Amino acid sequence: MMIPKTTLRVLCLSLGLLFSCQANDGIDGANGKNSLTVISKEIAGPHCPYGGVKISAGVDQNSDNQLSEDEISDVKYVCDGIDDPISKTTRILIHNDNGGATGASSTTGNQYPAIVKFDKRNWSNLTSIKYSTNIRTEDASVEAITYLYAGYTWRKIPGSEIKTTSTTYKNLLSDELIDAFPNGEFMLGLGLKAASNSSKVVFLSKKTELILTQKK
Repeated sequence: MMIPKTTLRVLCLSLGLLFSCQANDGIDGANGKNSLTVISKEIAGPHCPYGGVKISAGVDQNSDNQLSEDEISDVKYVCDGIDDPISKTTRILIHNDNGGATGASSTTGNQYPAIVKFDKRNWSNLTSIKYSTNIRTEDASVEAITYLYAGYTWRKIPGSEIKTTSTTYKNLLSDELIDAFPNGEFMLGLGLKAASNSSKVVFLSKKTELILTQKK
């Protein structure tokens, strides 16, 4: 499904994980309830006179990796049309731990579903896909690693790993991922793990955002 070749406004989704079970910094975090996002086409109407994109977000209260109507807590519209201001960058929240930190140990780590239906073809004139994250490790001898995955088989997106041995939080940016992202619609998620199979814990905190760049 292609969206008309118009530019999109800057959209920064800043949804907290309401009612989530977050681990305290220093504890291997148990999986809580995930924040999910659904992106769909918005036809011309009262929300967008020329059509555009509807972005629905909320907490997956029943943990079925689907965002039902009663779980939606926020809706944003990114409208097309000549009256829209020109914009090049859209940032979509895919994980949020502003109130603490999520921990994982060993190479198995944790997976966090984020965007239920993502399709890069929906973003006209897309030139770049990257993501930013904040991670640290308990022990400098054990790397903390985040990565993006596609689908419910947790298939890692090539080249999406971000690594650090810092014991203080670092805000890090991934390499370019536009060519590595699948062509077509898929579920996008975030993974956190340690580089070695040990009891040492690695941590994810604050915001992790998907960053989409479009040419004018």
